[in-house]
Amino acid sequence: MEDIYLLNPDADLPDEKHIKKTLSPDGRNSLQGAVRLLSAADPHWAVPEDMNKLLDDSSSTIEKLAGGIFGAASRAQGKPRHYDPILSGLLYGECIVVPTCTKDLVDSAPPQLKKRLEDIYASTPLLFDTISPSGAFPVYDNMGLSMFHSFREMKIRDIKQRWKDAERLLGDAAKDSDVKNVGEYWDYEKHYVWIEGVDEPLIESDNEWGFIPVAAGITEGSELFSKSGQYTRQPFLYTLWRSEMWKRQNLALTVMFSRIFAIGANPQNIYKRNDPNKMAPLVDYSNVDGTIVIDNNEDYGSANKNVIDPSLMTVLDIAQQKGVESTIYRQTLGEPLGGTAPFSMFAMVSQSGRLPLIPYQRMISHVLGDAMAKGLRMLKIHGGTISVREGDTKALVEVDASQLPDHIDIECTLDIKMPQDDQANAQTAIAVTAGDAPLMSLETAQKRYLNIEQPEEELQKVWQERAAAVYYQQWLQQQIALSQQQAQPGVQQGLPPVQLPPEMMGGQGGIPQGMPPELLAQMQQGQMAQGMPDPRSTGARPGVPGVPLPGPLPPMGAPEGM
Repeated sequence: MEDIYLLNPDADLPDEKHIKKTLSPDGRNSLQGAVRLLSAADPHWAVPEDMNKLLDDSSSTIEKLAGGIFGAASRAQGKPRHYDPILSGLLYGECIVVPTCTKDLVDSAPPQLKKRLEDIYASTPLLFDTISPSGAFPVYDNMGLSMFHSFREMKIRDIKQRWKDAERLLGDAAKDSDVKNVGEYWDYEKHYVWIEGVDEPLIESDNEWGFIPVAAGITEGSELFSKSGQYTRQPFLYTLWRSEMWKRQNLALTVMFSRIFAIGANPQNIYKRNDPNKMAPLVDYSNVDGTIVIDNNEDYGSANKNVIDPSLMTVLDIAQQKGVESTIYRQTLGEPLGGTAPFSMFAMVSQSGRLPLIPYQRMISHVLGDAMAKGLRMLKIHGGTISVREGDTKALVEVDASQLPDHIDIECTLDIKMPQDDQANAQTAIAVTAGDAPLMSLETAQKRYLNIEQPEEELQKVWQERAAAVYYQQWLQQQIALSQQQAQPGVQQGLPPVQLPPEMMGGQGGIPQGMPPELLAQMQQGQMAQGMPDPRSTGARPGVPGVPLPGPLPPMGAPEGM
């Protein structure tokens, strides 16, 4: 599969000089498009509500913490941390993510690297690394991951920076640019790290975590295929690879372009002579076009060349169609259906075309959730206060690590996001929450259809905006009444003063923030007293900007006027 994705040379193609070797990019394009679909949106984190409330009264503390840690790790490591797991799951059929406490890195760092790691520790408590399955050997049983063994090629410089004992073990003879294999072994009792060719291990200790700090899972395939010659991992390009349809595409494209360069790019002419002993006619190039003199009953002209045989094009079309059927339909990746196809048809094809990605979406989400859960358990063991910035607002989230649950059930969701989804999801959310007997609560609809991770906070913001509008209308009504009283002396004051909340008050004599100066001047001069309609006779809904408040809010579901 790596050869297809990396477009490595196909050994089955001929090697003659006139052959124009051409590799089909279809497999790479399909896999790259699938990666872009799955990585288009940031992961969403969710935990049971009762588990969140073990910390405080907020129902989203752990969700915010997980999102903040994952975002901070992405910034610290210079790349969104869900991109490599998605690529690994699609390309290899397996996904392996290792959470690492930055505190452990600081404690084990050599002096020259300590300051750098302390800066990273100040920004994120966890890092997430993706290990290539080509050098990893996780062992699964009916209870999940039971053992993990891996080999990774690392430069001597990186090994010395990662383990402070490495410089002593390697000695001065090793160059920093040299590469060594570093092995690692985990089970529920032991942990070993060693350098290939070095007798003394870097780490030989008991597993004090109580679990294997590695999250791994097979994204496509099954352990049922355990016989010789069968593959338990069957990744995204498995069908294209095993059927050798990719090789047929390479061969057809190579033949086509070789013939185009050998025949189509070289001019060929035909001379029909009236005497078999005559030589080809001479061309007089004394003018721009050149002149050819031929005798009677002779003909001279360009050859009618059929460079590409139609049957070759038919074979290539079949191979490409089978390649599409083996991976993902092009319309899912944005290819248009045609100028006359309606948008509804495009949306339907795009939705159904994502079905091949569902198992990868679920399994990669499961691995990321498992990695985050194990990382939080590691932080609980270390203790202390966890501080991260979360979301677009970069709100500070602080959690006492010792108060985290012993076993965290956290779920990660990778959303396959496309542009046409937002409008359809918003319409669905409105439909299921409308009316006196809604089919779904606003909180559930916001989570399920709008991907709002903390719907209770969003609802609180909505109510704050509504309350601010109501308070503003009351304040405006009071100012109008006061201006009328000033214009007509002797009128009894009948409206009680309205106290605005602090967030609506400005810094100039209690003027609400955002109040236009022209409107304020008119109210102070009493110019708005004449012609002002009675706010109680408008019949307007409360809370609408620019409309006076008619009265108190009616009960939910009650008809107007009651």
